Amino acid sequence: MQISSLKKLNKNNVHLITFKHFQIASTSQPYFIWAPRNINGELINLAPTDINGFELYKKENTQIDTNNAELNPDSEFSAILDTDEDNVGDENDIHNEYFNKQFQQFLNSNWDYASENQSLFAQAYKQCVDFLIKKLNLSLENIYFNSRIRPLEQLHLAVEDFQNFINNKTQSLIIDPIFTYLISPENESDYVVKATAFAYDKNSKILYINKFKDSTSLSDYLQTNFIYNTATKMGVEIKDIQFVLVDPDESKHKKGHVPFIISRSAFSANTKSSVSRNKDYRKLKDPNEVRIVGMKNSGVAIQYGICDGVQTTIMNAMIERKVWGNPRSKTIADLVKKLDTGDPKPSIEISTKFEFEPYEQIIEKIINASKVQIPTYSKFNPDLKQYQLDMDLDNSSWGKNPDLKRIAFLHMGEQYAFSTGNSGTANSLKKLDINFINKQRSIVENLYSFPNFFTDKALELISPLMSKDTKIVWYDYEGLSSIVPIFDGLKSYNQIAHQVSIIVTQNGSIVYEEDILHDPKTVSLIDLVKVILAVYQQKADYYVVFNKGYENTRNLEVRDQVLKHYQQNDTEFIAEMRALGIESLLDFESIVLYINENTIDLMDFFTKDSDTTNQAFYSVDYVKHSEYHNPSFNLSIHDFKGNKANYQEECDKFRRQIFKKNIKAVKIIELLGYTSIKKLEKLITKNNYKYDYEIKEYAGLEVKNGSMALEIAINRFAGYIGEHEWAHKSLKLKEYCHNDVVAMIVVYEFLLGFIASVFPDIYDFKNKLAKGQILKVDFDTKKLTT
Repeated sequence: MQISSLKKLNKNNVHLITFKHFQIASTSQPYFIWAPRNINGELINLAPTDINGFELYKKENTQIDTNNAELNPDSEFSAILDTDEDNVGDENDIHNEYFNKQFQQFLNSNWDYASENQSLFAQAYKQCVDFLIKKLNLSLENIYFNSRIRPLEQLHLAVEDFQNFINNKTQSLIIDPIFTYLISPENESDYVVKATAFAYDKNSKILYINKFKDSTSLSDYLQTNFIYNTATKMGVEIKDIQFVLVDPDESKHKKGHVPFIISRSAFSANTKSSVSRNKDYRKLKDPNEVRIVGMKNSGVAIQYGICDGVQTTIMNAMIERKVWGNPRSKTIADLVKKLDTGDPKPSIEISTKFEFEPYEQIIEKIINASKVQIPTYSKFNPDLKQYQLDMDLDNSSWGKNPDLKRIAFLHMGEQYAFSTGNSGTANSLKKLDINFINKQRSIVENLYSFPNFFTDKALELISPLMSKDTKIVWYDYEGLSSIVPIFDGLKSYNQIAHQVSIIVTQNGSIVYEEDILHDPKTVSLIDLVKVILAVYQQKADYYVVFNKGYENTRNLEVRDQVLKHYQQNDTEFIAEMRALGIESLLDFESIVLYINENTIDLMDFFTKDSDTTNQAFYSVDYVKHSEYHNPSFNLSIHDFKGNKANYQEECDKFRRQIFKKNIKAVKIIELLGYTSIKKLEKLITKNNYKYDYEIKEYAGLEVKNGSMALEIAINRFAGYIGEHEWAHKSLKLKEYCHNDVVAMIVVYEFLLGFIASVFPDIYDFKNKLAKGQILKVDFDTKKLTT
């Protein structure tokens, strides 16, 4: 194998082409490939006018400074660009964002296999190398550890290193290979293409790509296309491509050790499949279903596929320039039967999802794009004889231009900075053109013409919190996760709730509060059991959270882990459970299910639909309207002269003009269609509401957000935070988590005030309702009743 040489490069006269350029070229118009960006990858200096003279925005009127992409923090526009659809501040998003960032930082730095005190990703990477060494039956002397980081002017040394590896008779596996080659167009600057991979075996000619996940996705086809073709252009012979993935089988995960598997194909969806729980909280997820989903997500099932006589491996996908379709679960179940019964040639039928353009064409597009200085936002409409917004070049089978959201709201301006998620306009941005803009503007203008309101569903939801003598536990979890398993049976990245803040109220008074933080360095399953027992509070009446999906899931996951220890007859663990007063698995399971089944989710006020047969609403002026919010009608129940049926008809008349579906229990236009507690906190603070409880300003806390809390917990788990520092940090973590629980109580007080602005007598029922009583509107008296 002869590797193409590379001359020493002059960094002032060469353009480096990486996968990022390749990815943008596959989803976006040429301008965005080389468009200037800040360190966060955000566009800067985005032209207000396109190549056709079409004006995207008036620079002097926008809330964004395109010279540095800095946003006015008080601008509604900033909220849109900094958040995604409905799941703002979701704990899972925080963890995913953190680990993606940490992984990229690790890949962008050199590492030493023999080094001690390695980061968690470095530890996992070393374990992955060990996995491959063992699989290939090699020793360390057979391994060439390449220098992962090479400045542009030293990139030629990477080629020399690879050639030296090829010539070395002892070494057969290179870790962190760099693949690169030079393109020198006539009378132009040079272009050098650079790709990296996890490993390459020169004996078998196998290229290995490490995902550090238990799944593959559509983007892996694109990235593999870039790596494979860049390597072959350099002269590297490749006969097969394999992904090294985290083993999806949680039983293989042991404390401190990441298990790996090999997959020869890839799943071709953007998000992986999951195994859902049914409504009766079955003991464990069906192991057969878990196995099937794991085989689908990893691509292992797809590697057994046949499409037009071709085996559907990732290698053949590159040769055929095809993305393989995903098999159905039933098809994989049939494959599993074949595998388990020893079928000598197990296979399944796979279709082609789509074909992709040749690598060379994309590289040529990237090179030509370096000359494009102005974007294209528009297309000519011959009927109107003018240019209109239409960015159809920014969509492909690989996805859409990730900058479209920013461009769309720059064009519309701050007035239309409204979430496109289900709780907002429900106008998903799939293609940016005048149709999307007109629809978004129309929906937002209609929303701004409607008053803030609540419905009878809101009264139903708030009633349990107003019951007399009921013990209510308000609680919030903070999670910990790690690429390196925290304890046996816990998969990489799976979260545990090692921290909880609890406030117990009765008749409106705090009767107990506790902030629990188990040390991430030593946390165990029994500690998580203690967390749940602390939340249980000897069978309170209700448990209040914001977004119960997170807390309830963590509770069930602990139940699942505990169940496995009982199934394994783990006598030591069972003894620890008995020491906590838990005599059997059933005892603990009943506690978990009781908590989950008696949980009140404050998010329901903003996401739960009102009853189909009762869509009456009550207009509210409690929240100061934004400058764009000007209701077009004034419907007051206190001024209405008709009966209840007449009022509902009047509500329906207005409602049907704006809302196509059932209305939510509470609608506050100033939330811009978002439903996170952080948005509510900002709204409450901005309006200077005063309640019995007060949220501390997060900006004044040492731990300001969930990302900071997670980073501290992980650093403690990794051993970066010593005892003295941890003593200080733990106090600040407790302060942050406690503030989140106070915030929930304040949201409840806010909702009371919101409803009281229409029915002041709601305070007469506070802490006086019998358990099970529901507040209703007495239409004759225009007051509340039960």
